Amino acid sequence: MDTPYLNDWSVVASMVGAGIALAALVYTICTYRMAVGERVSQQAAMVSVWAENWRLDDEAKPKRYDPFDAVVHNSSKQPIYQVRVSLVRPDGTRSPNRVMSVLTAAAKSESIRMPSSSAPPDARLDPPRLEIEFTDNRGQRWVRSTDGELLKTKRTRSSDKQRDSQGLKR
Repeated sequence: MDTPYLNDWSVVASMVGAGIALAALVYTICTYRMAVGERVSQQAAMVSVWAENWRLDDEAKPKRYDPFDAVVHNSSKQPIYQVRVSLVRPDGTRSPNRVMSVLTAAAKSESIRMPSSSAPPDARLDPPRLEIEFTDNRGQRWVRSTDGELLKTKRTRSSDKQRDSQGLKR
């Protein structure tokens, strides 16, 4: 007894099954990548910087910030490396970086003394705008901009070590 329709339907069923299996694989890979991305950025999200003990010298011409402390805080359980803090001036230029090699973990804060710098002409009670760049425990470089946005950078820990060992500036 010849059943040609039975063979055609078994092929269709096999193709539908393969399609469902492929969709499940794609879904699993996407879910895994999102989970890894969140885990990687969790440490970076726990790093912050702010200005303390700052004072605006209104009498200076042009106005300037007196030396102040930039407090770097790491509330993750892992250390961060090659921390660079810079003051972003009103015109967008940056003060020379202040560097800290390692900031240990466990809700650790450390201060870096920042030099005096120019302030906006209309500055009154605006705190200095700070930017921080650091390397997480996986070797990924991050920048937290003056508005608090966290961005990955392309540099890695090994490229920074090479740059630092050669005395090159960014």
